[in-house]
Amino acid sequence: MLTFLGHKEDGVVKMASERLAATLGTHVVVTAGIHWDGLSSGSIATIEARCTEVVDRLLEQLALATR
Repeated sequence: MLTFLGHKEDGVVKMASERLAATLGTHVVVTAGIHWDGLSSGSIATIEARCTEVVDRLLEQLALATR
């Protein structure tokens, strides 16, 4: 995993790439850029939850597409 100094997207990217790779059984590449300064811990938790929802939806759609 490559990250830029001072950027905090690595947690979201790690979660998404691990879930996608494990579920799909293949290598994946995930990129992210979250560009909000001064976020509270609550805001960060909300962003992380929404990113998890996006991954859930993506996996659901991929499952439907392969049926």
